[in-house]
Amino acid sequence: MMRQYRLSYCKFLRESGIRLQVPQLTIATATVFTHILFCHQSHAHHDHKIVAAACLFLAGKVEETPKAVQQVISTTYQIKSRKDKAGAESIKLPPPKKEVLEAEKELVLIAERTILHTLNYNFEVEHPYKYLLTTIPKASPKVRTAN
Repeated sequence: MMRQYRLSYCKFLRESGIRLQVPQLTIATATVFTHILFCHQSHAHHDHKIVAAACLFLAGKVEETPKAVQQVISTTYQIKSRKDKAGAESIKLPPPKKEVLEAEKELVLIAERTILHTLNYNFEVEHPYKYLLTTIPKASPKVRTAN
């Protein structure tokens, strides 16, 4: 069950990040934040998509690619609602009511505070990308000569 949650929020973060046009690094940071939260907190106590939205919002601030909370909430709510309704990509839903977005905003901001406490305000995330980018060019000539 936990694996399904992880897969679900990773896909959700990726799709939301792409829709919000944030860099891959921001999406990766949000994913790490979500993983860390759920290492310390139970999936049963938190809606994983609300937490993921809050992590994406926080990661945008941490990675200096911020998006307005309303933009994050609107985008993630649409993705979440579409998936809940039918799971189909092509469904165009009407925009949510203002009250619904305000309630969603409140949940995301509460989740953000929980994430901040869980992370102990430590936002350092070491991603493997920089190591991969330096290692792959070094390995590529060896791979070519081996073939």
